Amino acid sequence: MLIELLKLVEDKKITENTGKKILERIIDSGESPEVIVRNEGLLTVRSEDKLSSIVDSVIEKNQEAIKDYLSGKREALNYLMGQVMREMRGRADPSIVIKLLKGKIEK
Repeated sequence: MLIELLKLVEDKKITENTGKKILERIIDSGESPEVIVRNEGLLTVRSEDKLSSIVDSVIEKNQEAIKDYLSGKREALNYLMGQVMREMRGRADPSIVIKLLKGKIEK
């Protein structure tokens, strides 16, 4: 089961954080990673189309963080990414979120 879980993380079907949560569930329940992922809808969202609207919403709601980022405070980008991940319940691919955020903010 552990190899199956590692493969899901390696293939970017789930995030590392989700993998940690699934490991706890495996220990508690003995269910396979695939069953847990399927039953709880934990697959990583990698679609730029699906993530784009969430990113737009986060940008709209966090104009102060946008100003901070544009004035050189790089940690503001991490805050914005955290807001997207929160909206997506940790299921968004972080590399795609960063790419979308930078693309939309730096236009």
